[in-house]
Amino acid sequence: MQGIDPLPIAPFLSGEGTFWAGGSTTWKGDALHPAPRRFIIVTVQGEYEVTTSKADVRRFPRGSVLLVEDTTGKGHSTKIVGDEDGIGFCVALPG
Repeated sequence: MQGIDPLPIAPFLSGEGTFWAGGSTTWKGDALHPAPRRFIIVTVQGEYEVTTSKADVRRFPRGSVLLVEDTTGKGHSTKIVGDEDGIGFCVALPG
């Protein structure tokens, strides 16, 4: 476009599609489970807490970006925290 400075861009990761993932505040994801595939999730609503198989706990509020790669082993557990359902925009990655 004329009159607009171009934005610098750089390749990141090749994606294999996109999808939405969501969980209500009553969703039960608290049992350890591996991820169904590698993906990046950008939290667009709500907040969730992930506990790794080594008992590390991290919270991901709106605007967080998470690379999910634990497709083998014990995996992780996930819990929606707060009063708002969680919704994430996901980019599927190659295996």
